[in-house]
Amino acid sequence: MSIRKGNTIIAGDPSTNSYTKAEINELLDSKADVNLSNLNNAGMAIGNLNGASNCITNIPQDIKLEISNNTLVLKSGSKLYVPNGFESDGTTPKFNTVITTSNYSLTWSDSTIENLMVTFDPTYNTFGLWIIGLNIDSGSTPPAVQSGNTSYIWYDTTNNLMKISTDTQATWSPGLALPLGQVDSVQGVGFKKINTIFNGFGFIGHHSYVLPGVKGLVPDGRNNDGTVKNKVLSQTKVGLRDFSTEDSQLCFWTGTQLTGWGNTNYSEGNLRPLGTFWRWWNTKDNIMMWSDGNEAWNEVQGIYLGRLIKSSANPISRLSLVNTFSSFNNSSLRLVRVWGSSNLWYRLYSDGFLIQGGLLAGNGSYGRKQLTFPLPYSDTNYIWVADIEWGDMTSWYDTNFTSYSQGVTDITGSHTFKRTTGVQVNSMSMHCWLTMGYSNYF
Repeated sequence: MSIRKGNTIIAGDPSTNSYTKAEINELLDSKADVNLSNLNNAGMAIGNLNGASNCITNIPQDIKLEISNNTLVLKSGSKLYVPNGFESDGTTPKFNTVITTSNYSLTWSDSTIENLMVTFDPTYNTFGLWIIGLNIDSGSTPPAVQSGNTSYIWYDTTNNLMKISTDTQATWSPGLALPLGQVDSVQGVGFKKINTIFNGFGFIGHHSYVLPGVKGLVPDGRNNDGTVKNKVLSQTKVGLRDFSTEDSQLCFWTGTQLTGWGNTNYSEGNLRPLGTFWRWWNTKDNIMMWSDGNEAWNEVQGIYLGRLIKSSANPISRLSLVNTFSSFNNSSLRLVRVWGSSNLWYRLYSDGFLIQGGLLAGNGSYGRKQLTFPLPYSDTNYIWVADIEWGDMTSWYDTNFTSYSQGVTDITGSHTFKRTTGVQVNSMSMHCWLTMGYSNYF
């Protein structure tokens, strides 16, 4: 048996119809690399076409982290960045680079925990596992001491040093590299999944960072012949950004750092969004724009990446970076419009697939209440899912509500007058609703 690529035999002996175990292993080792590195190469190749813009074209795969038999392995040849004070000007943060020369492994199965942050100390070649929001912080002051915890890590931005304490902050030792990523562990088993490897983009405490070698194309209008024009962005040094006073953010890369755009709205397409505080990729003119509180539109430089997740004064918990390649001619599915809050929201995808949802308050009276969708569907063949919220019997109703038995007529999920723009529901109670279908909106 032989394995072929086209007419070329790449494994096995066709005369014996067999192949050796060594040949299989060599084949799999050489062909199974389907990670982000391959996606980056594809992005760079397509990025040279006229249709590419607002996209990341390269993310260096410096951190080679994997799980093997429930053991975490940092492989030889990984490139790590170690904060080490400041350059001679006294203000520019200095980062030493360390290339690992061996494979380093960690076996641990004490608890079931999701999104553990992984660190590495290249001086002693030791790992660290940390719970987001518990014993990690960044800034000018160390993390608050937590009862029962003796170990902490702290990115001391005043001195630009990554520090660790194992004696309840009695002493701090510098020398840690910037974090490697986030993993899931299962008690009694070990490591099960790598959620994120901090190649290109990462975070520690309240600070995000961008690593050298990230490249991208930022929208810059169109040429006279109508083809897309871009500015080429290239990260040349570690770029830090403090999010300590902010909540979750839409995330953009400017070529030097990540910037946030509030917990607000993002749109792509030819149609200008209505309202204030939007980021909009105007694909007709190929310009990134933003609207202020007066609905005035201004051009802005940046590549949309996704969301930075955090809550108020708490440290960053996750980078949800969904946009590593964008193209007018790209057929892959991508999120093109984000809008709303917890009570009313939608997500629109590049193929027209539209998800909308929210909460519609009742008034405690019998009758019909109109629910108008934020965006219309192309037809009425969308999926409608709803439930009713009874709360504590007083939260969502006015004084007209006098009997619990009245609510039985408000059947879960019931609706009438189904239209592309909305439905009507019973006005008695609050409805938690979700719809899915296709839209011709853009």
